[in-house]
Amino acid sequence: MIRPPDREEGVSVIVGTLLLILITVIAAAGLAVMVSEFQKKEMQKQQHDASIKAEDIRILDIAPEMNLGDWQAEYPTMVQTDCWSALNITLHNANVDEATITAISINGLFPATYRCEGETYTPWNNTNGLPVIAASDDLEVRINFITGFDRPLNISSEEPLTIKVFTLLKKSYERTFQSPVPIVSCSIESEDIGVGQREYISLDGSKSFDDGTIRNWNWTVMKTTQTAPPINWSNNATVTKKYYEGGIVPLRFDSAGPFRILLTVTDDTGMFATSDPVDIPKNPRFNPPAYLSASFESTTVTATVTDLKGGSVGGVYVTFVKSGDLVLSTAGASTDSSGSATCEVTSGSGTVTVLAGDLPQVQVYAHNP
Repeated sequence: MIRPPDREEGVSVIVGTLLLILITVIAAAGLAVMVSEFQKKEMQKQQHDASIKAEDIRILDIAPEMNLGDWQAEYPTMVQTDCWSALNITLHNANVDEATITAISINGLFPATYRCEGETYTPWNNTNGLPVIAASDDLEVRINFITGFDRPLNISSEEPLTIKVFTLLKKSYERTFQSPVPIVSCSIESEDIGVGQREYISLDGSKSFDDGTIRNWNWTVMKTTQTAPPINWSNNATVTKKYYEGGIVPLRFDSAGPFRILLTVTDDTGMFATSDPVDIPKNPRFNPPAYLSASFESTTVTATVTDLKGGSVGGVYVTFVKSGDLVLSTAGASTDSSGSATCEVTSGSGTVTVLAGDLPQVQVYAHNP
């Protein structure tokens, strides 16, 4: 006898098969979700790595400032010389995406505040957010050395400035700016001034060097009326100063000296440095006699020696040569500080010829009745 099929058993097989299929589908879907999430995270990581790799912040330039008045106004008891009071920094974003700046340090020190495009930022609490550099754009940052830190930064003009910039992508960019190095060369040259030879100094600062470009050569030439060493070059009562510009400068003096020479060179960032002093000893040939004149009044012959600018030249020996029956009190004398030397006509009359070195001679008629 044939047994009829059990309907419930058939249904169970179908249901079991469907459940197996459903489980398989759910497992596959879950796996697909996991793979998709993994791929998403991997893509995000790759994008992040690509962003980090592509980020390119460049410290283009700096412009330091020196304002001694700021120091004195803020800290009247402190005396600051040749120290920067502020620093302007130009940053450039060389990437196609914007970049966020989280911090900036100067010589390893972080300012409490700084300004970007007129806005004040406080890196540690981000009250105003963080400064952002747009793609392919520049950002100007100004840091005050006096009020921007917990205490004033005492960075002299000749110290290197190391700028370090930190970004939101945890990258840092660093550049060090060095002050220029002044090198002074002096040589003594000679020239014919028609009445003799004059010596002058050729100042040469062209061998000074920098990590960038030197833009200015500024010479300070100090002259003193003090003659006995040691000379106090800081005594403004006896020292006068003149200033010259240029890499090579011919220096013609209006006195015999001595002189002190300083060279200050400034580079394309505004950083500068001053050389050690170069002392030039006294030399009469720096300002030689150029003109000789003579006159007779009453019984006195007066000879006067001056330089090219009409200044008195002392210490020049003048000879008086008589003619006729003249009797002179002296045959020669040195000019005094006013550039004059005299002799008396004791008796007689005739011509007195006055001589002084290579200067053209001068004759005067003299007499003593």
